[in-house]
Amino acid sequence: ISGLGTAFIKENFITKIICNLYKISFSKYNHILFQNKYDCNFFKKNNLLNISKYEIIPGSGINTRIWKNQGFNKNKAKNILFCARLIKDKGIIEYLKAAQFLKKKYKDVNFNVIGLMGPDNKTSISKDHLQKYISAGIVNYLGESNNMKETIANNDICVLPSYREGMSRFLLESASMSKPIITTDVPGCRDIVKDSINGFLCKPRDADDLAQKIDKIISISEKIRIKFGNNSRKLMKASFEEDIVIKKYMNILKNTK
Repeated sequence: ISGLGTAFIKENFITKIICNLYKISFSKYNHILFQNKYDCNFFKKNNLLNISKYEIIPGSGINTRIWKNQGFNKNKAKNILFCARLIKDKGIIEYLKAAQFLKKKYKDVNFNVIGLMGPDNKTSISKDHLQKYISAGIVNYLGESNNMKETIANNDICVLPSYREGMSRFLLESASMSKPIITTDVPGCRDIVKDSINGFLCKPRDADDLAQKIDKIISISEKIRIKFGNNSRKLMKASFEEDIVIKKYMNILKNTK
């Protein structure tokens, strides 16, 4: 289970239908893996796990030997990066509003956006909506990236104000590359950020709080931002290293009859 998606962010009758489908499908498998403890607890609470073999893995893991930032010795907080599909569930609306507020104070800070425009999702934002912020000089839309390593390296702070994740790949990559992070205090995001240790957690669906946290990370000393980034990488190596995930998979395969 890599994430529960839109239907579980705002629960309704569709959520109930999906839950029943999960329960039926689970009866056909002998082991279930979750990418975060919150999704696992949701399934247990709602009696959807009709098998005893299940466990939690730290997302898909991250290869810190590949995802590393060479010569990380500065962080001027001049480039802020949002990277996700451009849908409301990822917090793009809050990011745009926060950038609009902060651009008045920090005219030399670049608020960058990378992600697929117009994916087939009912919460997708329109091109016209984004264009208003681009035309006003508030954000830079850089399209999609085919080299995320370079993209992350060229930015100072990585931001994902998502409403819910399985385990954000963008945040794993950013943390492994020694970037300070701002993300929401929700499942699949809070696991990757320890508040005031390697970044800041903000309230979901709250543009004002997001703006305050971005302002805070811009305002602190460069020395602390670098320390945050180093802490991000230490966390990835300790708890999210790809080898840890692969070992768990291999143990499950070995012990599954």
